[in-house]
Amino acid sequence: MRTHIWQGMTEEDCEMHYKGLVFDFDYTLGDSTDGIVICVNHALNQLGYAQAKRDLICRTIGLHLQEVYQVMVKAQGKEEKLGEEEEFSRLFIEKADRVMTENTLFFPGVLESLGQWKEQGYKLGIVTTKYR
Repeated sequence: MRTHIWQGMTEEDCEMHYKGLVFDFDYTLGDSTDGIVICVNHALNQLGYAQAKRDLICRTIGLHLQEVYQVMVKAQGKEEKLGEEEEFSRLFIEKADRVMTENTLFFPGVLESLGQWKEQGYKLGIVTTKYR
């Protein structure tokens, strides 16, 4: 009997073909949208820009922080300033160290599934642009 265990994969698929499983984090294992919104707007405010709307920030999730900065500045009709990409990244990370964990949630069933796969001997990995 084929039991679906993760987005179309079956136990049979794993047993026959896979020794390891690699996942992206955001929108696959969990959701850190609230933390990302807080951190982007913190960095923008510290640099003198207006806060960005949640939906714009959401469209940048998965990009490198320098790219997020570029999108946010362009959306406000401003010109990028030399050195600001690095400062935006520093401010984002500084805030993330304080708020990201409490504003990140795993999707239902993810931790249980990861635990089961680990017990079954699968190597597990996460590929992400996150710094921590």
